[in-house]
Amino acid sequence: MATVLIHQRDNAASNYQELLYLRKDLVESLLGMKGIELVSKVYGERRLARIEHFDSSDGFAVKFKDFEFIAPVPIR
Repeated sequence: MATVLIHQRDNAASNYQELLYLRKDLVESLLGMKGIELVSKVYGERRLARIEHFDSSDGFAVKFKDFEFIAPVPIR
């Protein structure tokens, strides 16, 4: 088997992650043939408010911050 993709989802629609496993020998061969680099991308969202403020009627807005990180993956 060359690849395996694993999905994990919690009851909340926003709690979701994926893991992709690749065979090292095939990745190294492809990278060498194409002259490309493997990178990883992490994207997420973080709540910046406390849970007790979710149903607040005093005008307090729940804030979220998006983040994204892209980095080269060293092949060892």
